[in-house]
Amino acid sequence: MVHPRKNNNLPTNLIQDPGKYNGFRPIQLLAAALAVQNRKLAQSQQAFMLPTEGDNQDVNSLGTHAALDFQEAVANLERLTAILMLASTQALEFRGIEKASPKAQAIYQTVRGSSPTLAACRPMTEEMNAVVGLLQAEKI
Repeated sequence: MVHPRKNNNLPTNLIQDPGKYNGFRPIQLLAAALAVQNRKLAQSQQAFMLPTEGDNQDVNSLGTHAALDFQEAVANLERLTAILMLASTQALEFRGIEKASPKAQAIYQTVRGSSPTLAACRPMTEEMNAVVGLLQAEKI
């Protein structure tokens, strides 16, 4: 949605004046970093196995590490989904919200309750966290 050659004529970085404002560029970089981190977290824990006590005692610790990595990966996925929701909401405004399905319009309204249109550079951490909260509460 932010790439000028791949976004079907949406404004670059989903901002009206991409020459003046960053728009969704910084949050796209965050999304890429989270996706890469999740790839790393998905690596098998067995690759880190150290034989101990006759190959008996490493299994429990590997399971714990895998569970902690999974917890972190889910949190990253929530952030990635929130970023996608924020960007999609912005893209809907450029395309015309009236063209969207009733479900998409309802999601749009819910997200816009936590995140106004991005028209200039601003931190989006609180908005991203608010959308994560909406996802966790199954509001969207």
